[in-house]
Amino acid sequence: MLRTSAANSAAVDRPSHRAVPMGHPTGPTKTYDFTPTGTADVPVWILRVGNGVFVGVAPELSTDTALAIKKHSPFPHTAVMSMLEGGSKDMAEAQSYARITYEAMDSQYARGSAETVAAKIGDMLHSLRP
Repeated sequence: MLRTSAANSAAVDRPSHRAVPMGHPTGPTKTYDFTPTGTADVPVWILRVGNGVFVGVAPELSTDTALAIKKHSPFPHTAVMSMLEGGSKDMAEAQSYARITYEAMDSQYARGSAETVAAKIGDMLHSLRP
């Protein structure tokens, strides 16, 4: 679900899970229970300046997610920034959940959130193109 709050910002509603549930390991492990427990808003800001855009999100994105946003942007100049407006926990890409990485275990967002948010940002960027 995408809720637009202004012409240049929006929030994407994504499933979430508790970052480190009670009794779960905080170090390297071979198993981990990523059970969604609710939803969380993902604030997104976009500022267009001529042929370029600045895309900002509250969660800390992985480099792969930021590069995917940049690659699919219709603008020749795209900068992706994370941890805006106070920031929030990691938003790991789906492969991090499969690999049980620190980023996935530390994230408050469910598997697939990074890909969904990147796709919504792509839609927003394409809607700004003249």
